[in-house]
Amino acid sequence: MNFLEQLRTFGTNRPYFSFTAAAAVGCLTLLTGCASPEYTYQHASFKFTVFHYKKPAQIASWNYDAARNDNAASAALNVATLITHGDVDQWMARWNESERPVLSGEEREALRTKWLGLKDAHLAILTTIVSGSTTVVEFRAETTSHEVQKLQVPLVHNGSEWDLTSVDPSSDFLNWEHSKNKIVTEMDSEFLLKYLGQGSKVAPQASL
Repeated sequence: MNFLEQLRTFGTNRPYFSFTAAAAVGCLTLLTGCASPEYTYQHASFKFTVFHYKKPAQIASWNYDAARNDNAASAALNVATLITHGDVDQWMARWNESERPVLSGEEREALRTKWLGLKDAHLAILTTIVSGSTTVVEFRAETTSHEVQKLQVPLVHNGSEWDLTSVDPSSDFLNWEHSKNKIVTEMDSEFLLKYLGQGSKVAPQASL
């Protein structure tokens, strides 16, 4: 059973749950290194699923491991770890080849500089969003100066692993708190931590 199947098995379906903490000021979306624009609700007919962890799952420690790109949660943690360590080159390598951005040396350095604020940030998983072939894992990133930001990692399944994919920052499911098309399933953080091989620890609810 893969990760998403396990999520569906262990969840308790509660549609239209409002996770207001994730919508507060100071939220940052790092998809291609750009902050997301102000969101305006767009009407759409499709439904997407939000697996919301009742308590954010605190990641005690995580080292990049290419062998763990075979599931969405671990692949997202690998990407988030590269960002918090400022590793632009390896982050570039994690993109789906057909969508990989072409960056100049100056642009890579600008991205590395932008990530400095997240250096060695502590990570906690907030939600997993599934929309068609795209899965987005949302993190709370708490910096060493105790500033809190939200980090969204969009992935697509590619053969035996999950790769970074391009997503419009104004898309309905990246701004799921405001969408009428979400189906929310509340999840147990302990299950996720066990799945990831982490110690049993959940983070207190944070205001983002």
